[in-house]
Amino acid sequence: MMTRPSLNAPALSAQCVTLRAGARTLLDDFTHTFYAGEVWCIAGPNGAGKTTLISALAGLLAPATGHVEVDGLRVADWSPVDLARRRALMPQGEHDAFSASVLDIVMLNRFPHLSGWGWEGAEDRAAAHTALDTLGLAPLATRDVLSLSGGERQRVALAAVLCQDAPLLLLDEPLSHLDLHHQIDCLEALTTWVQHTPRIVIFSCHDLNLARRFATHALLLEGNGGAHAGAARDVLTPALASRAFGYPLILIRDGDHEALVPAMHPRMRRATHQDTNNPSTKMNMTSSLLALPVVEPLDQTLRNELQHIIDTKTKPPGSLGRLESLARQIGMIQRTTRPTIERPAMIVFAADHGIAHEGVSPYPQAVTAQMVGNFLAGGAAINALSGVAGLTLEIVNAGVATPLPPSDVLVDIPIARGTRNFAHEPAMTREEALAAMQAGAARVRHHAALGTNVIGLGEMGIANTSAAACLMSRLCGVPIDECVGRGTGLDNAGLAKKSNVLASALAIHAVSDDPLDVLATFGGFEIAMMAGAYLAAAQERMTILVDGFIATSALLVADALAPEVRGYCVFAHASNEAGHRRMLDYLGAIPLLSLDLRLGEGTGAALALPLLRAAVAFINEMASFESAGVADRDA
Repeated sequence: MMTRPSLNAPALSAQCVTLRAGARTLLDDFTHTFYAGEVWCIAGPNGAGKTTLISALAGLLAPATGHVEVDGLRVADWSPVDLARRRALMPQGEHDAFSASVLDIVMLNRFPHLSGWGWEGAEDRAAAHTALDTLGLAPLATRDVLSLSGGERQRVALAAVLCQDAPLLLLDEPLSHLDLHHQIDCLEALTTWVQHTPRIVIFSCHDLNLARRFATHALLLEGNGGAHAGAARDVLTPALASRAFGYPLILIRDGDHEALVPAMHPRMRRATHQDTNNPSTKMNMTSSLLALPVVEPLDQTLRNELQHIIDTKTKPPGSLGRLESLARQIGMIQRTTRPTIERPAMIVFAADHGIAHEGVSPYPQAVTAQMVGNFLAGGAAINALSGVAGLTLEIVNAGVATPLPPSDVLVDIPIARGTRNFAHEPAMTREEALAAMQAGAARVRHHAALGTNVIGLGEMGIANTSAAACLMSRLCGVPIDECVGRGTGLDNAGLAKKSNVLASALAIHAVSDDPLDVLATFGGFEIAMMAGAYLAAAQERMTILVDGFIATSALLVADALAPEVRGYCVFAHASNEAGHRRMLDYLGAIPLLSLDLRLGEGTGAALALPLLRAAVAFINEMASFESAGVADRDA
């Protein structure tokens, strides 16, 4: 049996630690205490500072600022021998510099426990054999360590650290050189080891799934000074890990098992399918990498503080109704108790749909371009309502079929001149859908750079209610006849025809459940740009005003890719279009307004903005009972 630590439960504490590599800050003002019974994984990209942090925690490297404590004593104040009895370190790299038996190499780590004469006793030999048995190395005890494979040497190095029998274990990349079987064996041994006596294990590794499985806690380094510390499954999330590693990750589930895997990150290629009507209008797709924005869950840190501020205003609790939850949500999005409305913007995306050729709308396709002209001239409903609400209005050509005249106020970024007719073939290629999403995200980032923190999205496109209905049917699992509405004013015969056309279209496309495939098959360029815009707006921590039926269908796509996006959304109104309330129910959304609107363009979102202004005004400007000298009901 290994000897028990001389002291009870260990504690390791970092106090205001800042780590730097040259001019670069790796970790900024980090304070945390690690307790017995915890198994910590330090994760992060190459160069983020994992080895530097472990060296600082071990006392081998002095932080730029701050200090490290072991059991309440600064690590620099421990004597070397006493510190070695409390803390064992396994550094990276080769661990065997000379020829010796495996048992002798492991026995070297017993030095803190040896007598003054430096002779090992029976207890030391027993500790070495126990460490070798723990890692399945007993058959190799008499082998020369230099005759072993790299993986076997790595396990010997870990056995030596276990033999040291310190209650605090710091392991820098202990799983390197090991195959999966031995990685799991070693982690199982470490977790069992922690359970037997009060100990702390801190190890670094690159396998986030092994960390989620075996570590109780995780410290994720971003490499720019930032870090996230907490329960492993709360820290090693798709959102936080994607941001840290600069690559999109998703979480997949199989029963009780979960795994982080790379999201699709396809290389763009030149489209091979040619639009026979307008072959010159195809977007020139480059070979650059395209990634979708990664959305973090809405930060809950300030929720209780915001609620307390709201409840102590000079009013009965809850008496301002939805304004109170709006104020709290906006504060949580902005991570402040004094939220603001800054440079609110409305982006209207316009595009045409090939399905319009099936007669699913009473208006001809040319109306899309005509309405874009009306937007640019300032004569549409969204122009008037944006002016009243104080919204900056932007019009984007996402893929209008008819050529548009040059305009200084039009963002002209069409993917193609309208989608294909999904009654016969997919509306878009997957590459076109992804390119449109990235383009929509870029427009939002443009406004974010200008200081916008509230954004609404609108649309224009003849027959886009047909695309939205098919997206709803596939993504929500709702029969198409419950999704189809009259759109811009179909009569009964027209509605029946539309329903039959869309039912037939759904039947001929055997689409996977992948939301990008569903979008490419049935969506429109304006819908795809809105879906990307939603993701980017949430990533930029904007409050998102969600409009009607078509705008919400785009949100269904974004939500299927990143459900966290919902926390950033304010649902402006319930449209009069059939199916919209089913969409809202699916998303668990309660709209602010119900005005029988069915115009689109973002009009409902524009009408809701004054309510957001009112919510922000009352939480910032309304007096509290204490500041106003008004007696509360409990006084």
